[in-house]
Amino acid sequence: MGPLLGRGAFRASGLSPTPTFLSYPNPIRHRGHGPGSTISTGYGRKKLSWYLWQEEGLVLSPHKIRHILRRLGYTGRRKRRKAFYPAQWAWEEERPFALVQADVKDILDKGTLGTKLWDHIRKKGLPRYQWTFLEGRTRLRFLAWSHELSLTNGMCFLTLAMLWLRAFGIEGEVA
Repeated sequence: MGPLLGRGAFRASGLSPTPTFLSYPNPIRHRGHGPGSTISTGYGRKKLSWYLWQEEGLVLSPHKIRHILRRLGYTGRRKRRKAFYPAQWAWEEERPFALVQADVKDILDKGTLGTKLWDHIRKKGLPRYQWTFLEGRTRLRFLAWSHELSLTNGMCFLTLAMLWLRAFGIEGEVA
């Protein structure tokens, strides 16, 4: 039974009307392209669509190429993501509190917070800047907030964090 018979013929024979094959020719497979073209050119679906249009005069959308390649079993190459940590040597340091990172962040960002939270911070007069003191080995964190970004606030925050460390018996040099 072919795909051109009516639904009545399928019902009479007891077969499902759902086709089990492509009812149209695959233009990439019949022209000698396909996953091999993708592998040989190194192109993805968008660039392969452009390539087939320019070289062969075959107009196919990138979405159509995606479905054809998936149907043919081509999954593509995945680039392995390189693990990156800029202060890798900090983890090799055996002594805790040998490396400290400190930074400040402007938390009043409408794109990140959204309009509702942004309005709340503005109307209630909450602090705009967040100060962070992070120890590299133990990942101990101190946070503070201020209304203005100034050297005085930064020095006060660092002094306060160091005084807290000294009060709890951490006497080594902190870099």
